[in-house]
Amino acid sequence: MATSLRRTSGGLAAALLVLAAAAAFPGRVPPRVDDPRPNVIIILTDDQSIDTLPSDPPAMPWLQARIADPQDHWTWFPNAFVNTPLCCPSRATLLTGLYSHHTGVQDNDDGHLLDERATLAVRLHDAGYRTGLIGKYLNLYPFGRGPYMPPGWDRWVGKGNRSAATVYYGYPLVDQGVPVTGGFAPADFERAGATWWLESVSPMRGSFADLRAIAEAGPPR
Repeated sequence: MATSLRRTSGGLAAALLVLAAAAAFPGRVPPRVDDPRPNVIIILTDDQSIDTLPSDPPAMPWLQARIADPQDHWTWFPNAFVNTPLCCPSRATLLTGLYSHHTGVQDNDDGHLLDERATLAVRLHDAGYRTGLIGKYLNLYPFGRGPYMPPGWDRWVGKGNRSAATVYYGYPLVDQGVPVTGGFAPADFERAGATWWLESVSPMRGSFADLRAIAEAGPPR
C-alpha cells in the first residue's frame, strides 16, 4: 500500500508541474513557418493542335490573353519539342523528364512499362509536397491490374481508357483506388480537380496538381 501511495503521489506531482508550466506561458504556440516553395499546377490538354495557340479568333481566349500579357508572368516556349510525338510516350516523359527510350514507353501500348516509382510525383511527395492527378493518366490505364493508385500521389482520380462510348460521359474512374463511374455532367471532372486544388493549397506545404483533359482522336487508346 505504501508503494502504491508513493507512486500516486509522484504522478500527481508530475501532473501539477505540467499544469504550472502551462500556466506560466499562457497562449504560447509555435510560430507558423510558411513553405517558401511554389505551388505547381499542370493543365494538360489532349490532342490539341499546334495552331490553336495563338490563333485568331482565339481557341482558348483566357489562356491566350495570359500568354500575351508580359506582366502576367507566363513563359512561352516556341522552340519546345518532343522526341516521340505520341500520346503515351509524351505523358511518360512529362512524368519523369526522361526520353522515351529511357522510360521504355515508346508507343501508346507501352504505358505499363513505366517505372511508376521514379516519377515527379514520387519525388515531390518525398520532398513534402501534397500531390494529385485528376484525369487521363497513361493510355490503357489501369493496364489490366485492377483499380490502383500509382505511388507518389495523395489525391488520385484516374480515368480508364477503353471504349469510344465512354470518352466524355459515363467513363470508368479510379478514385483513391476505388472503381467508380463519372462524367454525367460536362464539368464533373474539372470540378473534382478544382475542388481538390482549392482545398489543398496551404502556405505551410507545397502542392502539385496535374489536371488532365480528355479528348478522343481515332480508336480509344
